[in-house]
Amino acid sequence: MLFRSAAWLGEVIADLDDRCAAPARTLGVVGGSGGAGATTFACALAQRAARSGPTLLIDADPLGPGLDRMLGIERREGVRWGELGRTSGRLSARSLREAVPRRGELGVLTWAARSAAPLQPFAVREVMAAAVRGHRTVVVDLPRAGGPVAEELLARCDAVVLVVVPSLVGVASAARWCAEVADRSRLRVVVRGSGVSAPEVARALRLPVAATMGDQRGLAEAIDIGEGPVRSWRGPLGRAAREVAERLIVLGTP
Repeated sequence: MLFRSAAWLGEVIADLDDRCAAPARTLGVVGGSGGAGATTFACALAQRAARSGPTLLIDADPLGPGLDRMLGIERREGVRWGELGRTSGRLSARSLREAVPRRGELGVLTWAARSAAPLQPFAVREVMAAAVRGHRTVVVDLPRAGGPVAEELLARCDAVVLVVVPSLVGVASAARWCAEVADRSRLRVVVRGSGVSAPEVARALRLPVAATMGDQRGLAEAIDIGEGPVRSWRGPLGRAAREVAERLIVLGTP
């Protein structure tokens, strides 16, 4: 029995030597409507969190642009969902952290180009467990559509950031998404753009607003040249990411 468990025991021992001091703070990011900018904000939030320690940005939206491409590291070697989706058994924290494409303290788990097979709940469970053991912060770009995988990810998030466009359509779409969430206590709102005021958005959704931000000038250019969404932490996107990181990661969800 012990011989057959040698690989599992080795991974457990490796995790004991390498795990972070405390389980990672896990934040989900989802768009209140299509085009709200949730993927961009997830990248910015992960960039900010990586300034404080090992961070993993997880792409859970198969129809997104690919988070490695958003951050300019799509050509770096590393495992993607395609490889991890075929594995079974316990995944060690060190193996995951060292295997994914990364820039400094920020690692990214996404799909290979032109390959976006649906995620399997068992793979998501193993990845999330290993990510929490081996990082300080985990940021998940969540899909808007529900299903077993989305439910699994939501259940593992300490807080979920809902990026809302402050228009009638944007708020109505966000309200519809919120209606499908059983536990709303972990939800926080980031208001992106101008229109309906932040207090009115908060009243309409019955959720607290964690940050507001205007449109970011030069955003497309920053992504195209491989710098990631945030070029300056003094811009609207950088400030909002800093505020959310301080409130939900450093201080914890109130």
